Amino acid sequence: MKHKVMRFFRLSSTPTLKTKMLAYLLLMSSIPVALMGIYSAYSTSTIIREQAGESNAVLLRQTEKELNNYFKKIDDLMLQYTHASSNSTLLLKRFVEDDLSVDNWKTVLDLSEILVKLQSGMEHVLELDFYSVPYGKVLSSHGNLYTDEEFGDPMVINAAKKLTYTNRFLNLRMPASEYETLTRPVLTIIKPILQNNRVNAALIVYLDAVSISSYKLTPPAPYEGSSLFVTDEHGTIILHSETSRIGTRADEAALAKIKDTADADWIIHDKLNLDGVYSNTVMLRSESKNWFYFANVPEKAFTMKANTQRNIMLAISLGLVVIGSLIGYGASRSLYRPLQKLTSKLRPAAANINIVSDGDELALLDRYLDLLSLENRQLSKEMNIYFEHAKHFLLHQLLVRSIPHQNISLGEQEALPNECFFIPLLIVDLNRNRMMESYSRRDRSLYYYAVDNITMELLGDQVKPQVIMVQPGMFVTIIPMEKRITPEELRGMGHKLQDALLRYLKLNSFITASYSDTGADGLHEAYEEASGLLRYRFLVGDNEVMLVHDLKTSVSMQADVLFQSENEIAAAIRSRQWNEAERIFQDIVETLQESFNISEDLLRGYFSQLLGTIVKSVRTSPRDLFDADIVKELLLHLAKCRNLEEVRIFFRDQIFNVLRQEYEETSTVSHRIRLVEQVQDFILNHYDTDLSLQQCAERVGLAPFDLSRMFKQVTGVNFIDYLIEFRMEKAKLLLANPDLRIQDISDSLRYSSLQGFMRAFKKSTGMTPGQYRSKLKG
Repeated sequence: MKHKVMRFFRLSSTPTLKTKMLAYLLLMSSIPVALMGIYSAYSTSTIIREQAGESNAVLLRQTEKELNNYFKKIDDLMLQYTHASSNSTLLLKRFVEDDLSVDNWKTVLDLSEILVKLQSGMEHVLELDFYSVPYGKVLSSHGNLYTDEEFGDPMVINAAKKLTYTNRFLNLRMPASEYETLTRPVLTIIKPILQNNRVNAALIVYLDAVSISSYKLTPPAPYEGSSLFVTDEHGTIILHSETSRIGTRADEAALAKIKDTADADWIIHDKLNLDGVYSNTVMLRSESKNWFYFANVPEKAFTMKANTQRNIMLAISLGLVVIGSLIGYGASRSLYRPLQKLTSKLRPAAANINIVSDGDELALLDRYLDLLSLENRQLSKEMNIYFEHAKHFLLHQLLVRSIPHQNISLGEQEALPNECFFIPLLIVDLNRNRMMESYSRRDRSLYYYAVDNITMELLGDQVKPQVIMVQPGMFVTIIPMEKRITPEELRGMGHKLQDALLRYLKLNSFITASYSDTGADGLHEAYEEASGLLRYRFLVGDNEVMLVHDLKTSVSMQADVLFQSENEIAAAIRSRQWNEAERIFQDIVETLQESFNISEDLLRGYFSQLLGTIVKSVRTSPRDLFDADIVKELLLHLAKCRNLEEVRIFFRDQIFNVLRQEYEETSTVSHRIRLVEQVQDFILNHYDTDLSLQQCAERVGLAPFDLSRMFKQVTGVNFIDYLIEFRMEKAKLLLANPDLRIQDISDSLRYSSLQGFMRAFKKSTGMTPGQYRSKLKG
């Protein structure tokens, strides 16, 4: 029994086919119940939300009506005291002509009694003031008398002075520290008192915003967390059912609704995120004071009961799933056995390819097939890469004739199609001087991919060209073709490629072209022929295409003489024979002046090439005299030379004299270093004798002053300081031997006294010899 229970839980915990079938059946039966619960919860919350919205709209209208009646009642009461009949004792006009001062104390007392009586008839009033405009006096209902300057509310004074015939209402203002009687947020009404069609006085009423909010604003019931508040057009909260919020700013969501509202009495229902809580909000605009009334009910108040209903329905659905799983387990076993037998045959293979079975046979089979497919795709990708690299390698070997044509087969793939017997060949030589100046060797190699893409785009309409990089900046393009083309068509292909390289890579190029009309067997001869044309680049310049029959025999012979001289100059420079290199250069200039028919414009290209050869030869030495910036300046200077004489002077001053001078300076520096090294070796072997600068100078055949200056230039320290520091290092080694006394060490280092040795040692190490020895023991 125990074994059966454990087997049940083990099978039910793994996502096998039978458990999946069972789950699908249960989901199909329980989903309608769950959907019914969710729909019921949604519809219930929607109905509650709509009812609450209508109720809140009525609440806002009622609140607006009550507030308007409240302000109207205050206005009517003030009207009785400002526009009563002439025989009324409460008429305030009679106080306009009298100055409110201590001398008129009886007038002040009468007016104060009227203000107290008037305030007693108003609700939520903090203070009632009478302002006499002609005399600039203010009398409050508290019995205080102020002048304009003493009264702590200059905003009200300025507003009263500008009154015409109507009341002035000031929205919420927070307490000011300079006016001690007003300590709560207030709303202010200024009522003008007319006499002879002029405003000579005004009544000032300060209404308590907190008290009005407490009595007039009742939040929507019975929803917990609901609120009701009023704002002005700027979003400042004037009244709020939660009085602590009075005077604060409304949320950005409420401000956005205020800005969008244009019509009066427009009720808006929306869901806003107020104070971080999503609430069902109803807004009403009141045109009387341009106020905005908001009633908010949190969304959770609507969805609480509906969510409870939904959870009950989901629990019922889950119960059905559990019951159905027990019933369907037995029925699924009969469907599971055939698949189990099938997947058992794959397990040995699956183990070999590192597939771990988790009990789900379908998943095992799917992973097995996916892995086989992935390996096949990866193998195909690797084979394509291998064939591409092998093809380039074999073509390169075919060009240099390292292998015969019969050995370039790649199985089913061929490096070149057998049916293509006419094979044009283009050698693209980019401006390598500019590439060396502007790009690293790695970046120059990356140009292969750019040239390959451009070549495929331009010339790959019918056949697939093969691009091989011989060296950074030089590429061979092989174009297998079934039909022969004319030399002009071949030249056109070169110019087409050249224009694209200049447009996209911004590099000048020189292209030599040849062809093989015997298929792959003649590629080596075509490559040698095109390679030989590269050295005549200076004759035609950049951005040109050159075929073998373009070069005249007389001109080629003259160019060969120049190349031979160029090689002799490079060999002389590599062997540091500066005078021999300059002599050969002088012979070239004289020969060019006497017998060569090549124009000076073309010769400038040759001298630029000669300069590159010299720079390359110099860079084989340990010191690099010509970096990229210097080479760039030299090329610019050479381009400005107008004739052969200026070219000769340029090479004499800027190249050969610089090389000769650098060699002489290097030789001098090396000689100084060797002399100082001799002195250092002498100190190493005789530090325990009475060494002196005079003795060392005689050793190397120099005057003491010359040796001192040379020693400082090479080592960076004076001779005496070097000798002292050397002896202190020897003293440290001797102090490590506990059998040697400090006196013996001082004597062995040729110090005249023990005190002198100890002073020198402490100056060098910061501690005495005894302290240093104790530290070594420590």
